[in-house]
Amino acid sequence: MGLVALVLFTYRAQLNRLPKAAAKTLLALRLLSVVVLTFAMFRPAFQKTDTDDNPVQLLILSDVSRSMNTADMPGGITRFNAVRSDLSKYESKWKELGKQIEVRQFDFARDLSAFDSKLTEGTGDQTAFGKVLDDVILETRDHRSLGLLLLTDGAQRAVPPYDADPLTAARKLGDSQIPLYAVGYGESSLSASLDLSVEDLRVDPVVFERNLCRSPASSVRTGRKERKFACGC
Repeated sequence: MGLVALVLFTYRAQLNRLPKAAAKTLLALRLLSVVVLTFAMFRPAFQKTDTDDNPVQLLILSDVSRSMNTADMPGGITRFNAVRSDLSKYESKWKELGKQIEVRQFDFARDLSAFDSKLTEGTGDQTAFGKVLDDVILETRDHRSLGLLLLTDGAQRAVPPYDADPLTAARKLGDSQIPLYAVGYGESSLSASLDLSVEDLRVDPVVFERNLCRSPASSVRTGRKERKFACGC
């Protein structure tokens, strides 16, 4: 109201010198400017809310590598059978989550694969967490994901080209706001000691036919003793 009064009284002298039509038009434009300015001072905004009815997915990954065949779980059962027992035990609980949460099960070893309920033991020759988590990222790209449940003995054993860094893939999941919950199976310590391990081996990459060469001494640890020997090629 103060702005309106200011416009009416401030520009009265100027409006008297103009034709009536021009004066009325100019006064109307100035009053309109006051109205627009007042409207802008309230910072008006439009808000639209959309509801996403698509179900949220929960991914459950079961380790099916051969290391899961180790029988070190309570009752002498294998890690693989312990995982399958837990999956069967909580299957009814997942159904109670309703239609808004879709539980998707996968098997993994060297890479991600469809869940095979008929599998009776671990058959995978590698456990490649980095490669598997990269595959999971592709599965979650077009779906909202509640989280990732990883059922495994926790041992990364992979060779190129499946030896991707698991931490890098896990950080990508974190950037996508997808939490990862790992459930470990098996004993935390080795069930048997290592009798022989090669610590260092140096061999000349160039070998000539019918020639006998000796590489520098290599060290091998056997039990508590360390032995050095020369490797012939």
